[in-house]
Amino acid sequence: MISGMPRPVKKLAAEMEMLVRQSLADGQPANEIKQLLQKHANEASYVLQIEVGDEEYPAEKQSEMLKAKYMEVE
Repeated sequence: MISGMPRPVKKLAAEMEMLVRQSLADGQPANEIKQLLQKHANEASYVLQIEVGDEEYPAEKQSEMLKAKYMEVE
């Protein structure tokens, strides 16, 4: 704290190198953390892929309805 005000802090997204350096300092094997990060990345990409797939069908349906309404107006 500086004069009763909290010190400004910059936040950054975690990167692989930050975690590896920290794990080496803590004594954990870096390979375990790398494998865990890879697993999390794979899971996140899978979930994202499912979400995109779930959103495609309603988007197509909405587009078809919009085109039909537009044709009715013309």
